[in-house]
Amino acid sequence: MLQQLMAKDPLPLQKAKITQAAVVKKCQKATKKAARVTAKAVEARERAEADAKQAADAKQASDDAVIAAEKAIEEATEFLEKVKQEVKGAGKGKLWLMDRELEEAKKYMPKHKLKKLKKQMEAEKKN
Repeated sequence: MLQQLMAKDPLPLQKAKITQAAVVKKCQKATKKAARVTAKAVEARERAEADAKQAADAKQASDDAVIAAEKAIEEATEFLEKVKQEVKGAGKGKLWLMDRELEEAKKYMPKHKLKKLKKQMEAEKKN
């Protein structure tokens, strides 16, 4: 029986060992590559989260700036109307210029905010 085993060709066994070693090496390479890709993905996600937070902060700041601009325009309009009432007939050139500057500032406001401001100004004029 020993002679039968010795007589068998050892080539398939060697081939299987070589194939197994190659598969193990290939799996190790794939594992390393997956680890690198995972690390890059985690880094990209962290960067995206930081950018999202920064964008939210910028949006909040711009909303605050819009509110402040609306209040400033409203105050300027009220002041201009007050000055017009006080000086009746005098300084019309300066009043016209102030009115014109206010109109120019209104051009850069969002349209829906401008409509709201106009309605508010008309209501104040009636009172």
